[in-house]
Amino acid sequence: MNNLLIAGLAATMIFAGGAGYMAMNFEKPSFGIVDMGDWENISDDSIKVVSEAWIHNPNSLGLSVGFIDVGYEAEINDISLAEGKVDEVSIESGNNTKTLETELRQGRIPDWWVSHLENGENSTVSVPVEINTPVTSFSVEAFSKEISTNISSRIENSLESIEGSYTGPGIETTRSGLSVEIRPEIEVRDFKASWGDISEQESEVLMDMKVHNPNSYPIPTPSFGGRADLNNVTVANWTANSEPLTELAEEGMIAPGETEELRFRVGLKNQRMDDWLETHVRNREYTEAEIDAQLIFNVEGEEFKAPAGGMECIIQIQTDILVDDKQHSVENKGCEPKNEAYPETENEESTGTDSGNRTEQDLVDEGLLG
Repeated sequence: MNNLLIAGLAATMIFAGGAGYMAMNFEKPSFGIVDMGDWENISDDSIKVVSEAWIHNPNSLGLSVGFIDVGYEAEINDISLAEGKVDEVSIESGNNTKTLETELRQGRIPDWWVSHLENGENSTVSVPVEINTPVTSFSVEAFSKEISTNISSRIENSLESIEGSYTGPGIETTRSGLSVEIRPEIEVRDFKASWGDISEQESEVLMDMKVHNPNSYPIPTPSFGGRADLNNVTVANWTANSEPLTELAEEGMIAPGETEELRFRVGLKNQRMDDWLETHVRNREYTEAEIDAQLIFNVEGEEFKAPAGGMECIIQIQTDILVDDKQHSVENKGCEPKNEAYPETENEESTGTDSGNRTEQDLVDEGLLG
C-alpha cells in the first residue's frame, strides 16, 4: 500500500513539473482569416457564412483534442451579426487551417443598416476571436475590412432625370365668366437627394427640387408619389406632401413666373432590409433597385402628373462584404419617362372661334381677358 502511495505521489510531482514547464515555455498560437468566406445555405429563414481560418502553433508539440477552444464573432460596426465556437480543437505544430461556420442573425440586419447610414454609408467588418487553453486565454482581431456604399448619390444621379419641362392635360375652367381651356406647364430644376432622419423603423430620404411656374396663373404646390423596390422587395411606397424651403407668396401655391424650392420626405422601411439582404447575397451581393416616381399637381380640380406616366429608374448596387469576384458591371442606367406627354386636345389641333373652345391665351389676345 505504501509503495502505491509513493508511486502516486511521484507521478503527481512529475505531471505538475511537466505542466509547470509547459506553462513557462508555452508560446501563444496566432490566428487569422484566410478568406472571410462565402454565403451558404441561403433561405428565407437562414443565411450561413463559411470562412477559412489559419492557426499557427509555434510550439514544438501539437495541441491535442480537449486542449484548445476557439470562439469567434462576425461584427459590422460593432453589431454582432454572427457568432460561433469550435470546442476541443486539435492543432498540429506549425500552420493549420480550420473551417468556421456561422449563421447570420438576420434580425440584426436593420440595426446594421441604421448604423451604416449614420456612419455616412460606411461600415467596418471585424472578426474578434478568443482562444482558450488550460495554460492561457487571449483575444485577437482576426479580420478587419472597410465597406462603403453611395446609395444616396446614386438616387440623386438617377432621379435628377426628372428635371425638365412638362405640359399638363387640357383643363376646362372659367375666367371672367368665360369658359376657357388651360394647359398648365411646370419646370423642374436642381434635383437633390440626401439622407434625413434615421430611426429604428425608418430611413428618411430627403428629395429637394425647384419647381418653376411659367403660367399666367398660380398653381398649387405638388405632392410626390412613388415606390421603391430592391430586388423586387418593396421598401417604400409613398405619397409625400411638399415642404417649401423658400417663403411662398400664398401658402400652398406657386405664383405666376415664380420658382419655389420644395422638399419631399420619403421613408424606407428598415424592417424590410433583412428580406432584401437575403436577395442581395443570393445574387452575389448585387441588387437592382427600381424606383417609380412622379410629381402630382391638382389644378382646377384636375390631376396633372409630371411625367404623365411616371418616371422609371433603375439603380444598380454592388457590395463586397464577402464576395470579392464581382460578377456585375455596375452602371448608372438613369430614369426614363413611361409616357412623355399628355395627348393634345382638340383645341390645339383646330382654330375654332367659339368661346367654349378658346384657350386662356386666345381670350387675352382678343382683349377679353386681362
